[in-house]
Amino acid sequence: MNNQRSKDLQKIAQKIGLVFRNSIGSNVHKFDHLPIGRPHIGILFMLGQNKEGMSTKDIAEKLHVTPGAVTQLVDKLVEKKIVERHEDKIDRRILKVKLTPFAKNKFKNFKENYVNSISAMFNELDDNELTQLVNLLDKIKISEYEKN
Repeated sequence: MNNQRSKDLQKIAQKIGLVFRNSIGSNVHKFDHLPIGRPHIGILFMLGQNKEGMSTKDIAEKLHVTPGAVTQLVDKLVEKKIVERHEDKIDRRILKVKLTPFAKNKFKNFKENYVNSISAMFNELDDNELTQLVNLLDKIKISEYEKN
């Protein structure tokens, strides 16, 4: 690897770290009136896109954590009545996690507020540049588990 590529990769890593830290802001966010931690946000966004729900194994693979870690996070969301577990329709041995009716009603507002809270970081990009950034990030292979 040449020296310039190495420098560019270091700069990208630093910038992505800053964007990540700034996009999650404080440790606690509000889902309606309920406080939730940063790790729960990723789960909420995944479940918001998967109406049928997801297994803890699938969530763990997407988040690059263990299924045990996901179980602990989901337990907190179940306590707050934001998500619920149910048996898979095809394989009853599999438990799926999905948003509760309460959470489905509140998710759109939560998502809009969250996106609005991070939008200022990207004010210097016009719409085409933002789309280009998304396309470039999509080309990056995070791990062998990543599925589009």
